[in-house]
This record gives sequence, C-alpha cells and structure tokens, in this order.
Amino acid sequence: MKNKWILLLSVIVFAGCEDVTNEIKEIVSPEIKDTPPSDVGYLKTTGDFQLVWQDDFNESALDESKWSRISEGGSDWNNYMTTDNQVYDISDGYLHLKGIVNPDTQTDPRPYLTGGVTTQGKFDFTYGKVEVRAKMESAKGCWPAIWLLASTGIYGGWPDNGEIDLMEHLNFDNHIYSTIHSKIKLLPYQKTKSVVTTDFNTYGVEWYPDRIVFSVNGENTFTYSRFIWATWKQWPFDQDFHIIISQQLGGSWVGNIDPSHLPVDYVIDYVKYYEYAPCSVPKPPSGLNQYIKIQMNGNTTNQWNHLTEVTLINGGTEYVLPLGHNAPIILGDGLGVNGAKSGYYGLDANGLLEINLGQGYAFDAVKLGVFNGDSRTYQNVEVSLSVDGITYGSVQTYDIKNSQIFF
Repeated sequence: MKNKWILLLSVIVFAGCEDVTNEIKEIVSPEIKDTPPSDVGYLKTTGDFQLVWQDDFNESALDESKWSRISEGGSDWNNYMTTDNQVYDISDGYLHLKGIVNPDTQTDPRPYLTGGVTTQGKFDFTYGKVEVRAKMESAKGCWPAIWLLASTGIYGGWPDNGEIDLMEHLNFDNHIYSTIHSKIKLLPYQKTKSVVTTDFNTYGVEWYPDRIVFSVNGENTFTYSRFIWATWKQWPFDQDFHIIISQQLGGSWVGNIDPSHLPVDYVIDYVKYYEYAPCSVPKPPSGLNQYIKIQMNGNTTNQWNHLTEVTLINGGTEYVLPLGHNAPIILGDGLGVNGAKSGYYGLDANGLLEINLGQGYAFDAVKLGVFNGDSRTYQNVEVSLSVDGITYGSVQTYDIKNSQIFF
C-alpha cells in the first residue's frame, strides 16, 4: 500500500496540567501499519494514578469477589483451562497457576490442564495503571501471560475490540513480549524485553486516554500512542477492560508441548490497579451555555476531516478542547456526540457536530480551527448554542479557512 505522509505544522492543545505546542511532526495515515513514521504528533494527557484495588493473595483461598477461575474455551489460550483445584493454589502469600499433564483423561479427555483467573464482571475499568509482580517456570510449550481484554463487544470481536498484553513468555525464552492488538495497528505495537523470568519481576502498564505505556520493574519499555485521527479501528481503548492472568500450554504461537517438562508453575505475588485521575486544568466559569452545534449547512462534499480545534473564549482567555470524541473532558465533564466519535472532531454525514459540555459554561465566543495543512475554505459553516440541547439560539454563518471566531 502506498504510504501517505501528512505534515502537521502545529496544533495547540491543553495537555494534562499545562499547555503544549506540538513541534513540526510527520504523521502517517492510520491505515499504514507496515512503515512507522519518524515521529508522530500525539495529544499528550497527564494525570495521577491512585491505588484503588489490589490483591496480595494473603488469604487461604482465591477471593471470588475479585476473581473468577477461567473455564475451558475454544481458543489456543484457554483450550486447556479448568476450574479444578489441582491447577490452583494460594499459599504463603502467592497465587500459583499450574500447567500439568492431565492425570484423569477418563473424566476429562484433554491431555493437559492449566489455570487462569480473570476480573471480568467483577472489576472492569477504563484507563489506569496495572502492576503484577510474578515469576514463572519454563517448559517447551509453556505460555504464561498477563493481559487486559475488552469487557464488552462494542467494536466487534477479537482483535477489533482491543487487547493489551503486559507480558507473554514463550518456552525457554530469556525475554517477554508486550503487545497491542486492534484492527489497525501503528508501529511499534510490540516490544520484547530481556528478563530473568525465574525471578520476581513487576510487569506494568499505564493506560491513558491517548497512549499506553508498558514497563518492566519500573522501566518503561515502549509506548503505543493514539493517532490524532484515529477511529476505533486503531484505538478501541476507550471502553472497559478487565485483567486476565493465564497459564497456558501449546498453541500456534508457542508451539508443541513436551510433557516431560511438566508440571510447570506460574507464581503471582500481587496485582494492583491504580485509577487514572486527569490533572486539574483551567476551565471557563459557570454559565448558561451547555451545547454547541456546528453544521456545514448541508454542504457535506468536503467531509470536515480537518476540523482539529474547538476553542471557548471567555474574557479574552482561550480554553482549547482536546481532540477526540471525549474532548470536553478537559473541562471536567461531558462528551461529544453525533459525529464526534473518532480521534478528531469530524462531522457526520449530515454535516453536523454537537458537543455536550455536560454543564453550563460562560464563554463569549467559539473559535473553530482547521488543520493547518488544509488549504480549502469550508463554506457556510453554522454555529449555534443551547442550554438544553433542544432549543438553540441564533445561528452565525461564516466561511472558514484556518480558523474563525463565532459570536
């Protein structure tokens, strides 16, 4: 596929706790996944992480308010899973997940049995930091993993719905894999890290609204970022996920199993989840305006792909909403609707975009900015404001090239 490179001159956004002006950057089209850009201009949010959930496995049994044992499934990763006690053990403050030769193939004909646990339906979350301290034994065909999987099917099946792999280990490798799965992937989406897997290591991930940062023992290994114009195809990571810790044997990736290497043990010391708390940012004072409607007056021939900024102006101070369908979160609440469900502000097929600010704000004007590399003029753009999202006030209509202030 032919590469499509686009030059982003500058985008000014609020990024977490401070203003950020992106320098000149090269951006690759999200459909291109085989050739990485030399540098990519991404929105950078920041925030704090607060510990809100953990399990140190200090009890005598698995805490079933937090975890479910994984049953047999039809995929490589769970086809030997069982809820049987013989592959689970909690002792001395550790959870043990085992892979064994099945001692009773009359009751269960599968040749091997493995253990795994999941928080699905008991603890699901969007964004945050996960840390798991673990060590593992090796065997031919052994495949222990720590991963996050989408809890709903809003974007379809796997891999469209997204997967975040903190750690996967194969056979006797002296390294682990950290990987992102989605319908469209930008490089880098996988990284290996050398570790002594028989020692305890802490495998971590920090999941922000715009990037996912992997780490081993507190050292960042790589970052997977949301592309500026990403749709769900590249960024399905805006929904609830859950934690899976699995011991598995065999499969198309790890290869054949050597039963003489079994049993094999996978030992987990603790699992911690830190909730993501965006940094407090300036916001306009309270007022009546709650909704903004932006319409191209029926002119959809250009499909407003390059509308990249929506800015509120109050008393001469500008408050820039960040990119994306959740843009007004920078103001502390609200989310975009009707055509804003992508990685940029884009109008729907009717040329309409509605932004729900979630509560009223006082602002004197709305400024719309167009991607600087787009030299087109967008004609007959209409903007109106509403308190309730039903009744809108007067409409102002302007042609837009680069940027335009309404009201």
